[in-house]
This record gives sequence, C-alpha cells and structure tokens, in this order.
Amino acid sequence: MQSEKRADPLKLLKRLIFTMLVSALSSASSQETWAADFHSPRTTGLGGAGRAGPLLNDAIHLNPSFATFLKERVSAGFNYLAHGSSPDDRTYQVSLQDGRSPFFEAGISYTRLFSGSMIHFGASRSFIQRTGFGIGAKFIRPDDRGALLSDFSLSATGILTPEIQAALVVDNLIQSDFARANGYFREIALGTKINIMKMILIYIDPHYTPELPAGSSSKLGYAAGAELVLFQDVFLRAGTYRNSKQPIFNTRGDGWGLGAGWLGPKISFDFGYNQTLSDFPSTLWSLGATLYL
Repeated sequence: MQSEKRADPLKLLKRLIFTMLVSALSSASSQETWAADFHSPRTTGLGGAGRAGPLLNDAIHLNPSFATFLKERVSAGFNYLAHGSSPDDRTYQVSLQDGRSPFFEAGISYTRLFSGSMIHFGASRSFIQRTGFGIGAKFIRPDDRGALLSDFSLSATGILTPEIQAALVVDNLIQSDFARANGYFREIALGTKINIMKMILIYIDPHYTPELPAGSSSKLGYAAGAELVLFQDVFLRAGTYRNSKQPIFNTRGDGWGLGAGWLGPKISFDFGYNQTLSDFPSTLWSLGATLYL
C-alpha cells in the first residue's frame, strides 16, 4: 500500500547526513588502512575509468562536476563489495544525489570498510553552457580508533561535441602528511568519453601522481574501459588499468575489470568484477542498486 504523503527528499538527505556523521566518527574493530577511494560496480567493470561520464551516483567520487548534467533527479544508491571469504572482507556504501536544487547539484556517500569509514561530499554548478565545475570533500578515518583525515578535490567537465566529453579532476588537493602516510596522494586525471553511434561508449582516463614515493609504482598511469549498449537498457562493460589506485587495498597496480548493468525506469542494478595482477594480486566483486526518486 502506498503512503498518502510522500517523504521529502531534502529531509531524507538531512537524516542521511546525520546518520553518516555519527557512524563515521564512532568506534569499531580495527584492521589495516586502505589507499583508494570507492569504486562502484559500474566503475569496477570499467577498470576504474569513467571520470568524463560518471553516471548513477558515481560523480560523488569520480568527478563532482558531472553532477551538473544530472539535473531534475534524486537518486539513492546502495553498493556491496566482497574481496574474500571472511566477514571482515566486506564493504558497504549508501549514497544520495540531488540534482533538483536551483543553486547547485550535490551528493553525499557513506562507505563502511573493513578497516574504517569515509564520507564524501560533492557539489557542482554550471556557469558556462555545456560546462560544469565541481568541488568535493572527503572525511576518512583509516583506523576506527585513529585520527580523522580530510581533503578536497576540484573538477571540471565539458561537453565538447555530442560524441565527445572531457573532464579534468585534481584529487587530494591538500595532501597532508597524515594523508600521504595513508596513501592519499595528490592525483591529476584527465577523463575522456567517446560515444560511437550511441552503441559503444569508450572511456580513457590517464592520470599523474606527482609526489608518489620513489620505488613504488610509476607516477603515470591510466584506466580505460568500454560500455556496450544493448536494447537501450542493458550494458556490458570491460576495462583495464595500469599503475592505478586499487579499491579497498592499500596498493597500486595493474589489472582488468568486467561488469554488466540494467537500467529501469525507477531502479537500476549493476555488477562488477575486478582482478588485480601486480603488486598485490587480488579479486573483488561488487553489486549495486540505484533508486530514482
């Protein structure tokens, strides 16, 4: 039975923010720290690529400026990741993206990892036609009993032609000593999306990490992926990456990803699989659902 009075999304957002802040600052069991921000099932299937076209609620993490192109929409997402057989090898995330504000588009996500928790905010605004500018903020507790890490990102996205989009993202602007000690280095990424006849979407994201310590992976790297559009609502994905940050694990490496998704009128479902081949070999799979309010 439907409720006679529909819940106000802005009130839901306020409640979600409060719940996230309380959860992130609370104590729990301690494990290790991690170095990478969150990858959704869609991003995982693309090998970590997609900064020039982060659909669903991916803009919060990959490129806040893209949210300006997701107007007149409120979406709530839930993602689940597993990378082992232990209950500690699980990651959960909830997110909310609101594009209905007349002032700016904004989103928030809360991620609970095996070793800690993190909150991401993203906001965007368009000042020039077919261009979006965004700012992101992150608050991360790598160890539940440790100190709180905070940093920011800046990004811009442009629709160059109907077939080509480009984005510039600078992550971890402050890069404090504590952030560096936990693997959060300043990274500059250029995202490109190429739409071929609305059937194949290609993403190429080269990135540069100027202050990566000597002896670790190369400062230059990339993520590249492709989406095949089937029946307008089914997507098959594949991607590869080199010298890229890895979700969950405190490392960088090379590998590949596969994924699939279904987009419905009010809800979408996505699956992603990631295989890291170098430095710290690992396997990860994820499931996600996004509800359009």
